[in-house]
Amino acid sequence: MVYTPSPVDASEIRYLLAWQPPEDIATRLPHLDVLFATSAGIDQFDVAALPDALPVVRMLDPAIEHRA
Repeated sequence: MVYTPSPVDASEIRYLLAWQPPEDIATRLPHLDVLFATSAGIDQFDVAALPDALPVVRMLDPAIEHRA
């Protein structure tokens, strides 16, 4: 699901921040350049379902790192 102030054509999305990527990401977001993981890791990602060439970047957030 994409939250924007106005409608967006999914084919125009190049960067995605997600806790968990959407199913069928390659079809739904064909021009995606980078997937940013907003979680502490990517254990919940089905990496087999991600396109091979799609970079996944784990974002470091001090608020997440210091929770324990």
